[in-house]
Amino acid sequence: MLEAASPRRRVSEIQCPVFLVHGTDDWIVPVEQTRRLNAALRGAGKRVEFVEVNDAGHGDWEDDKEQELLERYIRLLKTAFA
Repeated sequence: MLEAASPRRRVSEIQCPVFLVHGTDDWIVPVEQTRRLNAALRGAGKRVEFVEVNDAGHGDWEDDKEQELLERYIRLLKTAFA
């Protein structure tokens, strides 16, 4: 069931732009999972941006990085829903 539900295996169903963010020191979800999803999305010709946050874990990046990411989220949403 997990394999069948994997986003990486279902990229053909994705219709919206995707913005992936992952800390390189994440011990909960290995960054390799997001790298694979990024590759699958690109391989399927999907619109995707991928940011690896160096020296960060599972969402514990610095405030300045969080601000930068929030600005990018807003740009993506404006593009997707314009």
